[in-house]
Amino acid sequence: MAQVISEFRDEYRFLSNFFYCSFYWHGFNWSSSEAAYQASKSLDYNDWVYISKLSPAQSKKYGQQIKLSEDWETIKYEIMYQIVYSKFSQNELLKF
Repeated sequence: MAQVISEFRDEYRFLSNFFYCSFYWHGFNWSSSEAAYQASKSLDYNDWVYISKLSPAQSKKYGQQIKLSEDWETIKYEIMYQIVYSKFSQNELLKF
């Protein structure tokens, strides 16, 4: 029987987008996948620079104020896939 992971705590904390983990994506070094995701909502380079320096919680809050690109709803899953892939593929401790 498969184990169900119901929350990203303790031994599964690394699965959270709020987990601090350095990785490179789209020309920036990110400290969390949450920050990279929130920045990807914006087409403004200055937003990316600013968000890249924020904590996961701060980046989520800032991301709620960003005017979304017109195609956001169609691209957001692919963006998250790229970010999470980068997070896990670039960190030896997270690779399975």
